[in-house]
Amino acid sequence: MEELLVAVYDFYLPEQIKELTTHFSTRDLWKLDENGLDIMHHAILSGHDAAVSLFNEMVSDLDNELSVSVKPKGYLHLSCLLGRESVAGLVCNGADTGVTVGSESVIWPSFDAIRNCVKRSKRLPLNTEELDAIEKVYHGIQTHKNSEPPLQALDVAAMAGHIGCIIAVLNSRLVRHCAKQSSLLERALHLGSLHAFRLLLTQNPDSDSVDFALQIALARKLPEFVAALLDFGADFKRALNGINPFHFVYLCSPFFYSRQVYAVVRQHVHGIDKLTAFLIERGFDVNKATPPGTFPLYSLLASLIQEKDYNPSRVPTSHINALEIILRSNAETNRNELEFINTNSVSDSMTGADRELASSALNAFFIGLQASDTWRVHMAEHLDRICLTLLEHGACAAGSNNDPSTPLHDLLRATATQHIIGHMHADLSTMSRMLLYFGANPNQMNSSSQYPIECYFAQLLGSTGMGGLIAYRRWKGTKNAAQVICCYLYYFTCKQKLCIILLL
Repeated sequence: MEELLVAVYDFYLPEQIKELTTHFSTRDLWKLDENGLDIMHHAILSGHDAAVSLFNEMVSDLDNELSVSVKPKGYLHLSCLLGRESVAGLVCNGADTGVTVGSESVIWPSFDAIRNCVKRSKRLPLNTEELDAIEKVYHGIQTHKNSEPPLQALDVAAMAGHIGCIIAVLNSRLVRHCAKQSSLLERALHLGSLHAFRLLLTQNPDSDSVDFALQIALARKLPEFVAALLDFGADFKRALNGINPFHFVYLCSPFFYSRQVYAVVRQHVHGIDKLTAFLIERGFDVNKATPPGTFPLYSLLASLIQEKDYNPSRVPTSHINALEIILRSNAETNRNELEFINTNSVSDSMTGADRELASSALNAFFIGLQASDTWRVHMAEHLDRICLTLLEHGACAAGSNNDPSTPLHDLLRATATQHIIGHMHADLSTMSRMLLYFGANPNQMNSSSQYPIECYFAQLLGSTGMGGLIAYRRWKGTKNAAQVICCYLYYFTCKQKLCIILLL
């Protein structure tokens, strides 16, 4: 074996090395020595790219028992640590590459072993100053905190300042296959390599690559990457076409969502609440309302309902946390988007909003509940808490003078729609009591001269014809009839009470 190692470190021709390998079994070639190094490690340490290429071809002959180990062997990490550009590109075409494997999962030899092996290289030895710099990076890797995003091979290269290794890996066939983004910046983001991403930003990337990277970073809820782009000076207005970043995060992100991508960067995804807090901390305005239909609070409420529908069995905790964060930052709860449309003679279709325009936070919330197509009993208490949170932060339960359709009208329409859909257990009476406690008027009429309770029956009986009648009869046989109606009997006029009694 020593003769083979001499051939690797002395840069023998590939034919000569191949001839020497015939004297060993495949199992013996990849047997670890006392330093935990196999033949591929030695080829990388020497910088003999022809030997690396040769062993890449041979490694495919390894049986499953040899090729599968408890921990990756860290070929790519070692290449990037040493700055072996050509070797790093070749390693990406071989087995056990581990592009997205964290350094803590890699088998690392001692640095003394690395130093001694590198000094043996006849053509690519590293001087003492270079080895000392690499040793600092090596110790930084070993002391990396588990609470921080894991260090991938690209991060190792970035920490050591080897931009050539980063480019070689990102241009490799393997990365091009799994990360089809066009620019190096986007590929680094796709792989979740923060250090490499920051280093690439110093290489004067073109504006289109920066813009798209910003969109992806916001869509995938990656505060660290967004911070790197902010520090770089990314133009948010240009990248998002004038849309405020809150709205983009809440409602434009699904265009970039991918379960495969999420699987790659899942260790970096912090959630919508962390990104909301970060944007607020960096000075973005939570009350920016232009263009119409992008007011952050209402977009978040719409996103919250969407998340509930996408994952009906899971409570949208991150969205609820984000709601409390944005409200504590003095987000307006009574912004009337419709008033802006009317005042400025802008049609609803011209706004480009990804949601229905709302007249208040409660209106936005109840519109979302009305359009929701899933309902789970365990979600009710969280929805009640959202309503109470809005009221506690200034949402007007009585509604606006400019909008005769009060939150109570909206809530009862949402209740009726849920019952029409078939969610007979949907009980929104707790929210109704909250509205009444905070000053809602059950005797106020809307623009159609309907009391709130009339909106419920009009929606139930009139929206779907016979389907509504069937829903009403089905609803009447459940306890919801008492729960919905008894909440209001005390507050209504005698005429209204008579109508309710007749319906029951």
